This record gives sequence, structure tokens and C-alpha cells, in this order.
Amino acid sequence: MYGLVMKIHCTHCDQRIEADDSLAGKTVDCPACSKPFKAVPVIEHEPPQSPATWEVENAKLMSNYGEGERAIHITLAVIVILFGLTVLLGAKSAIHEILAGICLLIAAVLFSGCAVAKSVHLLRKDLEKRSLDSE
Repeated sequence: MYGLVMKIHCTHCDQRIEADDSLAGKTVDCPACSKPFKAVPVIEHEPPQSPATWEVENAKLMSNYGEGERAIHITLAVIVILFGLTVLLGAKSAIHEILAGICLLIAAVLFSGCAVAKSVHLLRKDLEKRSLDSE
């Protein structure tokens, strides 16, 4: 039975080799230089993204949030506010006041989501403009 494949490299000639993971920690001969070395799996890391790269990628993901979604969020927020105020004005118990507070909190989240999406959309446009200007 074959195990998983791991990547190792020769400590003598730096040759990159794929080997069965059952060889991990064992001494093997390099197929390129024939010298023995200990098979230690090589862990390959992606280079970290710069903040500018992250901002561009995040802006691209958020750019699909268009005017239609913003209008829906604002409409929902207004409905939730009106419902919350109706409950608050007719509050006969503490549970009604809590429900009204939750409604107002939901409305605040909806409004802040609209603001964040708009900011990201503007950031994306600005980054695109800068990249076009630099070319």
C-alpha cells in the first residue's frame, strides 16, 4: 500500500524530490547526487499578502454589493425601526422594551452594513483609478 506523497529536498545538492511519506525521518539517497540525507518534509508557504493586495482583493469581493442590495437594506432598516418604535410606544412590559431595543439594534446593523459596503465600493473605484494612473 502506498502512502501520501511528500516533498523533500537534498541537503547536499538542494534537489527537490517527491517521496512516499513513509520515508519521513529516514535516511535516503538523493537520486541526483547519490548522497544520503535525512528525509524531512518541506512545508511550502505562500508569501504573505501585502495590505494593499488584501484591500484590492477584499474590495473586489465586496464590489458585487450594488444599489439594489443597498436599497433593500435601507428599506428593511426603516421597516424594523418603525416596528421597533411601534412596540416601544405601546410597551406594556419590559419584554416589549427589549423587543424594541433589538429592532433598533438590527436597524443600526443594516444601516452600518450599507455604509461599509458603500465605503468598500468607493475604495475599489479609487484603487482601480490609481492602478490605471500608474500604468
